Amino acid sequence: MPWLAIILLLLAAPPLAHGDVRASLPLQGYYRPGMCMPVRVDGALPSDPPTVELMADGGLPTRLLMSEGQIDAVLPFLAARAIDGVSVNGVKVGTTLRALPDGVRLIGAALPATRPSTAPVSESVIVPLDSLDPVPGPAMAWEAMDELIVDAAGAARIGEERLLALLAHGVDIVAPGEARPAVDLPWVREPDAWALRYEPLGPRGGVFSPAMLPVTGWQPGLPDRVRRQALLAGVLFAILATALAMWRSRRVVIASVALVIVSAVAIGAWRSRQPTIRLLQGTIAVQNGPFTQRDEWRYLLATEAQEPKPLIGARVVAESPDALLEQTSLLRFTIPRGRCVPLLSRTLSTNRAVGRIDAAVTSPLKPLVDAGYVRPGVAVVGQVTHGPWPTIILKVEEP
Repeated sequence: MPWLAIILLLLAAPPLAHGDVRASLPLQGYYRPGMCMPVRVDGALPSDPPTVELMADGGLPTRLLMSEGQIDAVLPFLAARAIDGVSVNGVKVGTTLRALPDGVRLIGAALPATRPSTAPVSESVIVPLDSLDPVPGPAMAWEAMDELIVDAAGAARIGEERLLALLAHGVDIVAPGEARPAVDLPWVREPDAWALRYEPLGPRGGVFSPAMLPVTGWQPGLPDRVRRQALLAGVLFAILATALAMWRSRRVVIASVALVIVSAVAIGAWRSRQPTIRLLQGTIAVQNGPFTQRDEWRYLLATEAQEPKPLIGARVVAESPDALLEQTSLLRFTIPRGRCVPLLSRTLSTNRAVGRIDAAVTSPLKPLVDAGYVRPGVAVVGQVTHGPWPTIILKVEEP
């Protein structure tokens, strides 16, 4: 009987791995398919190893391995298409999700006494944010938001680097009032506020149909370094084998067998140290007013199934929602054997120096630029020849 009572108590108790984790949606459930939204997670992670996992049917999972069993962080979650809810470690977040219609601006207001919108309207939805820490976590987590309203002191607390990261993800910054924020950025005076506005070229989100154009038909061979090493090893083996063939001794057979065995072992050890990922990369630089946008594209092809080391600021981009959902995670992903995965890192700065520009454009990124970056008012200036692929320079004409 005591054992039966213990079993009943264990069955009735809530699972610790789930109940100790709490989650909330800072944007009150508003999201855009194809873009990330923030999810705040805090609590204990008693699993071994401690892991937090955000999932949804139609969303790209976010999995994060923690160094300790506690978490208090804002994580990005990407809905590839319309979703009904998000679960954290198997427990569904209670907030109702609402996909924003096209043309509706999502505005986060980090000002006192801000009242939230009750439903999407024809122009904008306003969501109140914490005035002391309005946009915690990676800037990518907030890309579904179109505008951040913050006072001058709040903008100074956020800082130049963070503000530029938000602008790079399409989030405008507006500081109402007469006081100009004490951040060294090209603020523009509007009727009743100071503003930083930037419209990124190229993808905004994780779905970008031209993403694979630069590597269409790519059949990567061995890197030049590996080819040189193989050639030198072959020459060395030929020299040693020829020397043995000219050696007049009864031990020549034993020496030849030993040479073959040592060579086979050395080749096996050498192959085990060779990279299983082939990499191609190039950059697109956009000069737009006082800003320079730099999109660094990396294309990773795996000769064996591989989980590459995460790159800070890089994200997976796919040509369709279905292709995006084939990935295992937003932050840590596995590349299947023979599959190519594009990664994008975007930065924004006020440094307009790009180097010596050549008018002729030969970079393999040109088809991607033509299909996804060029539009009326945007011109291809040329390229800067350096790196694996030349950097293509674009310029946005002044209105």
